[in-house]
Amino acid sequence: MDNLERYIENPRFIEWVFRLTPDAEVYYVRYMEEHPDEKNDLLKLRRELSLLSFPPEVLSAEKSDLLFKTTLTSILQSRKQKSVVKFPTALLKYAAVAMLIFAIGTMVFINQNRNTIDLKLTEDLFLKNANQNPTLFLADGSRHPISGNEVQLDFSVQGKVNANGVSIKTEKITGTDSPNVLVVPFGKKAKVKLSDGSRIWVNAGSRIIFPNYFSGRRREIYLVGEAYFEVTHDQRKPFQVKTSTVTVQVLGTSFNVSSYPDDDFVSAVLKEGKIRMEENDAGILESVVELSPNQMAVFRKDGNGIKVSQTKHEFYTVWKDGILRFENAEINSLIIKVERYYNISLELKNPAIGKERITGKLDLNAGMPEVFEYISKMSRTQIKKINTVEYILE
Repeated sequence: MDNLERYIENPRFIEWVFRLTPDAEVYYVRYMEEHPDEKNDLLKLRRELSLLSFPPEVLSAEKSDLLFKTTLTSILQSRKQKSVVKFPTALLKYAAVAMLIFAIGTMVFINQNRNTIDLKLTEDLFLKNANQNPTLFLADGSRHPISGNEVQLDFSVQGKVNANGVSIKTEKITGTDSPNVLVVPFGKKAKVKLSDGSRIWVNAGSRIIFPNYFSGRRREIYLVGEAYFEVTHDQRKPFQVKTSTVTVQVLGTSFNVSSYPDDDFVSAVLKEGKIRMEENDAGILESVVELSPNQMAVFRKDGNGIKVSQTKHEFYTVWKDGILRFENAEINSLIIKVERYYNISLELKNPAIGKERITGKLDLNAGMPEVFEYISKMSRTQIKKINTVEYILE
């Protein structure tokens, strides 16, 4: 459907999506009968937008409508640009983050059946590569792009954040747990020191959601993508890493979590201490596992539960130093990590080669020419440059 723009200012369409009235329902039932070629698109759009549901005490009708228009505009732009669109899933507490998340292409659902507000974000509408630089969205709605291949943020001093040596005031942000969002595009990395002294290394193409400082009974971080954590011990305030499908309860110190929307799995690997992984919303079929050092838990998104295996943590943690280590890994997995690190596309002409398994070590800090030489040797291919971001292995 190429003419979706005309729905943005249509109050009846907003009613049909958000505040269903008999008139709106009758109108669109008739409309779809008269325009059967638009029916599937209209229903799909309605499903996408109806993920937004705000109780009256949280958002006014005016703000809800504005949120709708912002979302629909984002959808239209993404379709016009033919972007690959993804979007993270997490649980948040404050309705204010809805407007904030929308600035980076996310849709929100507020659970109205609980006293606390839970926002579930789906993985369908996140604009890939929307930012050229790592960008910090503070809870007051301000946006702070930060230049550099590896960004360092320090929230350990109350009332401000130090971003690569630049001080940004946060005193005006109300609510102790008001969430901030850090978006790290492909080709970049970031290191964050939280208010409790915990440290997070955020990998390329990832996003984390976190407060200025922790005041509740838990310390909660929301992750889309991959991050390595070194958590400051505080038995009174357990540390949790939430993803779209699982929650990692931190009982120890150092571990890695990978939860990219493009992957069909979520994994956690423990270096030191102890962690627990549990499936979100599993009900009576709840799956919970505890890890000891050098163990990995993998949750398959196809619903096969959580599996635990022995491993060497270095294979999953040294990426923060720009190094890839792998043992009996598919060439495809190596290519994906290189793509994310350099923000490029590597197309393997012979898919069968991608299934072959390799063992070795690759220093990404050496630069693309040496990395390409290594990949060519391992895959027995030649790399052909299409443009500055697209390459073919043939």
